[in-house]
Amino acid sequence: MHKGTSKLWIAEITGRILTAAAAVYTARVIGVESYGLVGYVAAVSSYFSVFVRFGTDFILVRELSRDVLKSPDEKNAFRAVVIFLRLIFALCSAIVMIYIGINAESELLSKLYFANAFALTALLLPLDVLLQSEEKFGTVAVSRVFFNACNLFFIFVFLNDSSIAWWIPLASGLSMIVTQLFFFQRVQGKIIVPSVVQFKHLSIFLFKESTPVLLSMLLLLMVGQLGIILVKHFASAYELGLYVTGYKIYDIANAMLVPVSTTLFPQLSKIWSGSTKAVRTTTLLEGIKIALPISLLAVGVSLLCGKELLALFFGERFSGSDVYMSILLMTLAFRSISMFFANALVAGGKQNLHFVVTALMVFINLILSYVIIKNYGAYGAAWSNLIAFAIELIGFTVVIWKQVDGREIFATVFMSILVWMFAYGIGFLTTTAIRIEIYSSFIGSAAFVIIFMGIVFRFRTYLNDKRI
Repeated sequence: MHKGTSKLWIAEITGRILTAAAAVYTARVIGVESYGLVGYVAAVSSYFSVFVRFGTDFILVRELSRDVLKSPDEKNAFRAVVIFLRLIFALCSAIVMIYIGINAESELLSKLYFANAFALTALLLPLDVLLQSEEKFGTVAVSRVFFNACNLFFIFVFLNDSSIAWWIPLASGLSMIVTQLFFFQRVQGKIIVPSVVQFKHLSIFLFKESTPVLLSMLLLLMVGQLGIILVKHFASAYELGLYVTGYKIYDIANAMLVPVSTTLFPQLSKIWSGSTKAVRTTTLLEGIKIALPISLLAVGVSLLCGKELLALFFGERFSGSDVYMSILLMTLAFRSISMFFANALVAGGKQNLHFVVTALMVFINLILSYVIIKNYGAYGAAWSNLIAFAIELIGFTVVIWKQVDGREIFATVFMSILVWMFAYGIGFLTTTAIRIEIYSSFIGSAAFVIIFMGIVFRFRTYLNDKRI
């Protein structure tokens, strides 16, 4: 697991540097308002993207990892059924998005909807998922870097004005298609046309297993993406642009947790149903001990020098995104724990419990979001996002508590937070002591990073091996 995570991390760091470069270039070229519109349409498009996937990503990895399908032919047929169903959903989604684009309020919005409709075609082939099910994490890593490099190339070459902001989603779709053409040959499993009996059996099974996951994913979008949509309706275009910028950075930081989840999920699928409580706890802690420090590190850096970093990379116009960014990054601390609890439920075939917790969290969040965003704009969106994922963590903890050793998980989380508080305190004091404002936050942030990572490394044996 650690070997696979290391490969994906290298790829994710490289990819996110490329993504950040594309985001910085894009924001500087098209401006705050246009950047907000790009993020708004992307938020709408994300609902269609989840519909196209239909929860099949998790189920595909789980079933192929557990080796419960009867034969290699049935596995190959299962892959084909997944792709065929995604094709149907993609066509339906593209038609709806084109219709929305035709009736959009401006020419730029129309073109953005059309470009996002095209990008949906890149979701037909679940390349990452197929490679993940075969635990080819090195190939996954290379393919992700290749995708981000292609995307950055297309944006640098063709995007030179806010009037062609629609090129951003189009470039993403083109990059994904090119990546699939290059790397599909690395997939070991074949894709064969299923028989009528196989198609019927596997389709019914897929719908039954994937529907709760789909509903959970759609509900989760109401926490993040719906906030962007509500901000557009209740706040100014400039405030929308600032919030989208903060959310983009949060999304990039959140992606740093993905390699841990990617490598751990096949392992959870293999051991969860027939393992003991101790084995489950140990497996979950493998992910939490890596993901939680990453999230805490991002929060610390944001609090100490978020405004300065935004001004440096995006320009002074975007420095006002720092508050939104810091609040949103705090949610990563909750997500770095709850994401593994959620994956464990799906790996154990308990998608219904996953859906119940998600539905409760989203119901509470919808009420809070409407009231808070209506009265406080983008600040309300950021805070409602934070509250939502705190509720999610509580819910998943209650559901999974009896299946794991909760005290051991709590002790590890508590230790990580203590380390963060100590390191952040020194970073904050360093920042306060140095009165040259332009340098103080950077120095304080550097002190925080060095101290935090040093303590984590020093207590590595404790964090990874000691049974509390």
